[in-house]
Order: sequence, then structure tokens, then C-alpha cells
Amino acid sequence: MIFDPDLEWLALWGLALLATSVVCLPMVLGALGLTRVRKTGEWGGDYPVPPDAEDEYVFLTGQLRSLGFEPLGLKRTAASFFAYHWRWRCTTQVFASRRHGCFASVYQLAHGDGLRANFMTVFADGSMVVTSNSMKRLKIEEDDYLRVGLPTTDLDCLLNNHLETVARPSWSGRGTTTLDLDFLAERDEYFEQRHLKTRHRELPWSILLIAVVLIGVPAAIGAYFFGVDHWMTPAVTFAAAVCFRPIMTSMRNQGSREIRKEDGAASVDDGAAPGGGRPNREGIRRNENESVTGGR
Repeated sequence: MIFDPDLEWLALWGLALLATSVVCLPMVLGALGLTRVRKTGEWGGDYPVPPDAEDEYVFLTGQLRSLGFEPLGLKRTAASFFAYHWRWRCTTQVFASRRHGCFASVYQLAHGDGLRANFMTVFADGSMVVTSNSMKRLKIEEDDYLRVGLPTTDLDCLLNNHLETVARPSWSGRGTTTLDLDFLAERDEYFEQRHLKTRHRELPWSILLIAVVLIGVPAAIGAYFFGVDHWMTPAVTFAAAVCFRPIMTSMRNQGSREIRKEDGAASVDDGAAPGGGRPNREGIRRNENESVTGGR
């Protein structure tokens, strides 16, 4: 069989451009404002416990049960054209307590990231207060939404902090709270979509720039040394595009480790971890004041 060099060259460049398009198109669409978040509630759904976080799951959910929270179901999140993903998904187990009038949730954002916990109060007017045990750096304070982070594994401390915030006049005057899982999913979807447009609109641009560097630089080097008409240039471009996702996954994992290290330095715990440890109450009070002072 006789191979046509021109046909092979076109085929290689076609593959390289296709791979690059598959990588970059979600970011381009996201930069154009086409990212869409969809959240749905599933009453009574069983949570798929991550195999690498079983001990942490038992530790966190055991605390929630002792605080009077019972499993309510699942909240499923699907985001289209988010970051470098065509479709990103996350499953959250939701708990509720009538005595406290709020939800609790346990979830894992990515494999190997560990579990996180939140307390959430949703008012009848749709406003929402979220207190998380991670990402102290992420504080969102708006007229109808408040998110604060208090790094701790002591969920009793986290709940007390959350209830103190909700009891402030600026929030308690908003009327009754709701324990409707579907309404929680609806309001969470609304706020997350809004934050993507207002607070994180530069995210797809920054990731697209990384893609240009990781794919464009090897392609430019290949063109410089071999020429555009040499098969090595599209081959290098294709390889760079294929390697983009593993590289981004590694960067994301590194970022998660840095956030956890930062949260660990700011933690109010004294050795608290799955299986043992006692919370440092003095540290808790200091960190509560720092994390929610001025919160509405």
C-alpha cells in the first residue's frame, strides 16, 4: 500500500487540531459566559462514599448524627463548560435537623481531595447562609448570601458558629427557614451561577492561557526546529493536547494540598482528626471572631 505524504501530514494536523479543540473549547465557551450549573435534589438517595475517604466519612457523619442531623438525600451538581471540563459533576450528601432549622452536607470535590462539611440555612425568601469547615480564604458576603470558612473537624464548633451568624438580626429577620431539599438545590444553583458570572468570570480565561502555553509552546518549538510541514510538529502538538488534562489534574491536586495546608495552619483544632483529637476551645473563639466579624 502506498502512503501519500501529503495525506498523512493533513491527517496528523487534523488530529492535532481536533485534540486542541477538544481541550480548549470548554474554556472558550465558558469565557463567552456559557457555563451552566444545574443542581437537583434526590430525596433518600444513597451517597457513594469515596473509597479513599471512608474513615473521614464515618468521623464526620457520626458527629452530624450526634448533633441531631438525619440523612435527607443527595444534591447532584452538574456544570457544563466549567474550567477545562465539558461537564463537571459532584454529589453531596445532605442532612437536616428540625431542631436547628438548617441543613448539613458532606461532599468531595475531587478524587483524593478529602471530605468537606457545610452547614446551610435557607430562608423562605431565598437568602442563604453557608458555614464551611474548609477554605477560610473564600468569604462571600452579599445582601442575600453569606459564605464563611472555619477550618475545623469539630462540627459542634462549626454548627455553633453557623447558628450564631444566623441569629443576627440582619439574618433572623428574614422569616422562617426551610428544610426542602429541592428548594435548597434551586437556591444553591442560583447563587453558584451568579458567582460564576460575577466573582469567577476570569477563571476560563486564566485556564485558557495555561492551555495556550502548554500546547502552543511545544507546537512553536516543533515548528521552529522541524518546520510546519514536518510530521513531528503536529505530533508534538497532539501529544501536548493529550497531556493537558493530566497536567491540569496534577495542578489542581497541588492546589488542593496547598489549600488544606493553609486551612490546617488556620485550624481551630488541637490534633482533631478522624479517630481522635480534641478541639482547642480558645482557638475556636479567636477564629470565630476573625472569620465572621462583620458578617451579616
